[in-house]
Amino acid sequence: MNLQIGITDLCNLECIMCLQTAHNGLYGKKENKIERLHKDNRGFISENTFKKILQDTSDIEFELLKMQWLGESFIHPGFKELLRILRKYENIKRIVFTTNISKINDDIITEIKKLRSKIHFIFSLDSFDPVVYKKIKGRDLLPNVLNNINRVLSHLPDAIYTFQMILMEENKNDVDRFIKKIKNEHKIKNIFFNESSIYKEENSNILIKRLGAFDQEKFDKLHLKEFLRLTGKTKEEYQKIMHIQKISDKTICPAPFRTPTVNWDGTIAPCCMDSFLEMPMGNINKDSFSNIWRGEEYRKLREAHLNHDLKAFPRCLRCSGLPDLALNKQEIEDVR
Repeated sequence: MNLQIGITDLCNLECIMCLQTAHNGLYGKKENKIERLHKDNRGFISENTFKKILQDTSDIEFELLKMQWLGESFIHPGFKELLRILRKYENIKRIVFTTNISKINDDIITEIKKLRSKIHFIFSLDSFDPVVYKKIKGRDLLPNVLNNINRVLSHLPDAIYTFQMILMEENKNDVDRFIKKIKNEHKIKNIFFNESSIYKEENSNILIKRLGAFDQEKFDKLHLKEFLRLTGKTKEEYQKIMHIQKISDKTICPAPFRTPTVNWDGTIAPCCMDSFLEMPMGNINKDSFSNIWRGEEYRKLREAHLNHDLKAFPRCLRCSGLPDLALNKQEIEDVR
């Protein structure tokens, strides 16, 4: 079982492929505007909410805790205190920090070093070309980012590091340079294409990530093309590696059984794909995690997935497919 906590839904960057900027047009296209992420209900998780989540789940052995959802966690003004709270809990094997790495500081690094779990950083980079980086990220922060990466690596040599590039038109010609720089400077050779694979890795790696977006077929083709070029493997091997769960498949999405995602305000979503909280399962500030996890909302969603009948859950029907490990029978039985 995995846990994801949204420390904040605010960010200091304006990446063109992110929901942070989609109210101006998805992927920079004004004709594809959607509503602003969380509209007027945006903010930072409170210490009390953070404590409640960890206390309520302290009897669950989590494979990993993702300390990020929808925003940049390190801009939280009280992030150091959240890390001090987290240090008290020993039921989490791996703690993952996904970050644009522009806002980390020595105080945060010091607190991370005190955590008892395995530490895994995912650096959301997308390009080492200054022009491409600024075009994608909306900010000219690459020199600062590179300095912060070196600082973190020097202070936390035993952590696992993933250097992430989300593949898109803007950086498709930068892939080789991206990989070469990481291999040469950090001696990292492992390259992955499916995000779910990296959470089992004990070694640092490079992730060429598939972009889930409005024009999914286009980005799928681009991702497949780079996979074939870089690996020399076949399309069939790509499909096996990605094992993307799609509604048309006779498979069961593992998210309602495996990956509770908690927004900064305590609202629990069934997975990280429910960015607009269309399927709230409950709120950790109003009920216990156990009651919510085994409650009626979760039961209805799980039964819908088990029966392949998702008419009542349009967000699931719109899912572009989540590359995740297949659900096993024990996970189903554990929540019945």
